[in-house]
Amino acid sequence: MAANFPNLVIILAHLGIPFFDKTTRVLRRHRNVHTDVSFAVAFDDVLAFSARHGIDAAFLTRDFWRHTLSSLIGAVGCERVLFGSDFPFVRPAAALQEFLALDLPGTAVNMILLENAKGILHLP
Repeated sequence: MAANFPNLVIILAHLGIPFFDKTTRVLRRHRNVHTDVSFAVAFDDVLAFSARHGIDAAFLTRDFWRHTLSSLIGAVGCERVLFGSDFPFVRPAAALQEFLALDLPGTAVNMILLENAKGILHLP
């Protein structure tokens, strides 16, 4: 899809959980594909949601998340990573708090929280 429609903006949700390596490969190959961090940062909410739906999400620890996101940003940059909370399954305030605790550089935080979405939406 990304190759056939290079002007189409595609957002690969949830960092492609659990296919993180494939997400990185797709982002490397297609400049029109983006990803978001929704459902990956608010651990208490994610674990509660997963338990209610019989999903084993024990692998989504803070350390796993930090490693996964830093690996992705190291491989493809932060220019196509978007913030998302996955509301109503995850509380936006909790997702934001967890995201800010990842200790990313300020420029990356600004891009992921604001600038990348502004670019996609063609906002000033």
